[in-house]
Amino acid sequence: MTKNKFMYAFVFLSAALFTWGCGTTAHVQKVPGVELDNYKTFSWLENDKKDGASYKNFEEAYLKQTIAEQLKKKGYREVKASGDLSIDYDVMVETGEYTKSQPVYSQPTIGYRFNPYTRRMVQVYYPSQYLGSDNYQVPYKSGTITVNLVDNKTNEVAWQGWAETDLDRKKLSSNEIDGAVGAIFRKFKK
Repeated sequence: MTKNKFMYAFVFLSAALFTWGCGTTAHVQKVPGVELDNYKTFSWLENDKKDGASYKNFEEAYLKQTIAEQLKKKGYREVKASGDLSIDYDVMVETGEYTKSQPVYSQPTIGYRFNPYTRRMVQVYYPSQYLGSDNYQVPYKSGTITVNLVDNKTNEVAWQGWAETDLDRKKLSSNEIDGAVGAIFRKFKK
């Protein structure tokens, strides 16, 4: 019975490590000397619309909601204007290409040779051989979410966190936003 328990524990631990290894990586920076415990409220820093639209799209509204939920879990309270901290965020979707390399092998063959000692035809196997590499370009899309906590008194960034994730589509989905913002705020320490 203990072997089965050991095996189940091993499988669970392996699956957990695999899942954690595939997650979104986040990075944070805190200004030295700034105590985030001194801040109690936050408000949103209004971004100028680049395209002139007066509405918020789903991605932006969901991102703000997710960031606000994470900050409320950390003990901050949202106010309409003039909070202790102003929250600024940025979303960047980048496309690019990376080079992937695959080995190329020859086909294995079978040849027939005459053996003069036995006076018979002998079958000879020639295994495949490495011929080189086939290099090709693979397109990718990467999304980066950056969250800045700006001190309203000094108008300087007190804390910054960002996370990068691979994308399947042109825009970030709600699951990708949850994963990235969750990864950022897991590293948030007051």
